[in-house]
Amino acid sequence: MFSFRLVSSLLAFVMVVYLLRHYIFTAIALIYGRASENAFKRDGDWEPNLSVVVPAHNEERVIGRLLERIDEFTYPKEKLQVVVVDDGSTDNTGKIIEDFAKKYAFIKPLHRHSATGKAAALNEALKQATGEIIYSSMLITFQTMILLKNQTMLFLIQRLDSYKEISEC
Repeated sequence: MFSFRLVSSLLAFVMVVYLLRHYIFTAIALIYGRASENAFKRDGDWEPNLSVVVPAHNEERVIGRLLERIDEFTYPKEKLQVVVVDDGSTDNTGKIIEDFAKKYAFIKPLHRHSATGKAAALNEALKQATGEIIYSSMLITFQTMILLKNQTMLFLIQRLDSYKEISEC
């Protein structure tokens, strides 16, 4: 009985210490970790043309929010292209995409009359993508894309730039 109490007390102690560690790190990050609007951008940074391809089928509930989040990205809009493929949606997805395309010049809508699947829609979008870097929202869900911070694309490009420098050595 004594060893059980000792083990459970030790386990509880370790869990409390681990929990406190996370609280401390979170507090430090919140207090000191705020990045400025241009924290990832330096003079002379590599800013390639970026294409974001988005295959969509019956996504009227989320496509508007997704396109709004992409518009909030601080990546230069003249270097951004968003190719959105309406894959034969039977809801208002196509209309929402068209409305955004009229509002934002960097959004290029494509419409397929019948649903042929995400892979076919993605292939259609890739034919129209002109960016040096192509980012597919197929790799993550719409909900995750909506939650991305507006600095995410700059951060990813900066990481790619560092790999580019390594590969040129």
